Amino acid sequence: MDKFTDQLPFLTPEHRKLASGLASFIEQEIEPRAHEVHDLDERVRYYVRVLAGAGLLHYAVASPDTGLDVRALCLIREALAYSSALADLAFVMQGLGTHAISQAAPASTLT
Repeated sequence: MDKFTDQLPFLTPEHRKLASGLASFIEQEIEPRAHEVHDLDERVRYYVRVLAGAGLLHYAVASPDTGLDVRALCLIREALAYSSALADLAFVMQGLGTHAISQAAPASTLT
């Protein structure tokens, strides 16, 4: 994917950097556990932990001030879904679960 992103005119240098970092993150953290079939609950928790640790979960939630970076969101979801539908689901559910809260809460209470 990182070679293909170099050819896309609508991606910024930040998006290209994100795509490049995603490739190594997924290779190290997602793919080794993607084919496990036991203890799905623990795998989802693991995915949420490593996604948070990598700073990717902030892309799943729009803030009232900046909105949602849809290009980054698409890059992340595509990369996750390619390796693990469960990792993609764990990412998406974080956004769905917090979207209403982030939109309703005043920005001063989020910091």
